[in-house]
Amino acid sequence: MDVRHFPDAQAALEVVAEPLGAAGAEGELSLGLLRRLVDTPGAFGSEVTMIAGEQDGRPIVFVLMTGDHPAQVAGFADPGEIGFGGLVAAMLDAGRRPPGVNGARHVSEPFARAWSDVAGAQVAVHRDLHAFERAVVAELSQRELDAGQSWCSQFTDAANPTSNRITEIGYPPRCDFRYLTHLVTVRRYSA
Repeated sequence: MDVRHFPDAQAALEVVAEPLGAAGAEGELSLGLLRRLVDTPGAFGSEVTMIAGEQDGRPIVFVLMTGDHPAQVAGFADPGEIGFGGLVAAMLDAGRRPPGVNGARHVSEPFARAWSDVAGAQVAVHRDLHAFERAVVAELSQRELDAGQSWCSQFTDAANPTSNRITEIGYPPRCDFRYLTHLVTVRRYSA
């Protein structure tokens, strides 16, 4: 596996946007953070590390770490194919030591084990991703308010308990929307 460091979020987004998008919910947080960094460089401070593990020229894993927050790991291949030790070594070379790791279990746990093996230190696997997601939503909401927005809102799927837990930071329900498809209007005219 080849390890690739990205100089900025735009360069990373050009390489990993497609696999992050294809990963569905597993890649959404990393994709959202990258897009925020493209739109607002420095949004999460000056210490941002973006590393991809590539095999045959395609990304198979992506690690994003902002400030002293846990590393966000997303995998696009069987974890057995991913050289997590190489990613850990690349992070150590960049002077980064994450306090924890977020990501789907099949990539976060092997990453944490590799960190322990290579760096000789434990890294916490954040099993409660909902707490991290709530913290991200709260931070982004506060930044918008601090930037002069008079209000913020969040749309969630009422049937999705995950998105509803994220809104527990203080977004009260205001309105239910319905998404309807295949609407047909029949009008009768008489002459």
